[in-house]
Amino acid sequence: GVDNWVWGQVGYTGFSGTVNGESYNFTSAVFRFKPDGSDLEVVASLPGNQAGLGFNEEGLAFASVATDQQPSNYVAIPQRHYENVNGWSAPTLGPISDTNRIMPITDRLRQGDNIGGYTAASGHEIYTAREYPEKYWNRTGFVSEPTGHLVGTWHIERDGANYTARHPRNIATSSDSWFSPIYQKVGPDGMLWFIDWYNYVILHNTGMNLEHGQGNAYVNPLRDAMRSRLYRITYGEADAVDPQPMNLSDASTSELVDALTSDNMFWRQTAQQLLISRADPEEVAPDLIDLIEAESVDDLGLDPGAIHALWTLEGLGAVGGENQVQAAVLAAREALSHPSPAVRLNALRVLPNTAPTRTEILDRDVLSDDDPRVRMWALLVLAEAPESEEAGT
Repeated sequence: GVDNWVWGQVGYTGFSGTVNGESYNFTSAVFRFKPDGSDLEVVASLPGNQAGLGFNEEGLAFASVATDQQPSNYVAIPQRHYENVNGWSAPTLGPISDTNRIMPITDRLRQGDNIGGYTAASGHEIYTAREYPEKYWNRTGFVSEPTGHLVGTWHIERDGANYTARHPRNIATSSDSWFSPIYQKVGPDGMLWFIDWYNYVILHNTGMNLEHGQGNAYVNPLRDAMRSRLYRITYGEADAVDPQPMNLSDASTSELVDALTSDNMFWRQTAQQLLISRADPEEVAPDLIDLIEAESVDDLGLDPGAIHALWTLEGLGAVGGENQVQAAVLAAREALSHPSPAVRLNALRVLPNTAPTRTEILDRDVLSDDDPRVRMWALLVLAEAPESEEAGT
């Protein structure tokens, strides 16, 4: 994730174990953990099995539930904010999708439940590049349904502090009974890549009197555990598009900072990770601060370079961390007044939950921000910041 944590999902088999001396026991959840294994957090509960997780260019998470007619969900308020209140528990997230129907081009489907709908929804990738037409940019999600032999297209629209998802069409579908897409990602070339599991049998639980084996999956000789297919869906002059247009393996610090403004989030994310692992906070901080202060807002109201610069500073410990750089802290506070609401939102997430942060939120009147998502995150930050009479009022 853009927040420098590794995100994952688990279904009803659950997780029970110890991370850095703390015990955890949870099922059917979106979770995240720090790469060094020092912390783990359950972010949201979803019903049943789940196998789809993706992020938009604001760094906000979306998920799909395989088994409960919820192909698209928005992971809005982290679960810890409910658990911090005595007697509260976090709700199970509901769908933002307007329908559960699938639109196959064949009637040769084998579904055990939710007939005619998403029953094995997997992958939830937001289009975060600029090679496809503008209508896709940061507002279209792709969710697979292997039992329907398709990859569905979902138009994701803001609705206050929430989102809605409409399903007008598919981006890929087939009449081939073996075509079983299960996972998709925007590649280094800005094209959508997806895995076809290439399996005639997708059904897991049949509800019928058939032989069942490991994992309660029914036994069928037509299952194929050896082969799969990889596709990419190209747009425009596909032959002129290099699948690997950049190479950052030996990039300098300045080249990595430049890559934070790439029009493909794949490269911005890669550059962010490399800067955090390689760069000296004091040395790189001025260039990152310049990105934040440049206020390069695009036609979508985004400033991706500033968003990734904020999180790179956070990952380096330069904003409230062990390598704190005062100029970086000041830049993050100033970003609360940035012209892009996406930058303001991420500045709230980056800043430490301290009294000075609380003061900045109140003094800049962030609680009256034009963007409901920014107002929501300002409230969440205040809820974790040290209490004060002014904040209480």
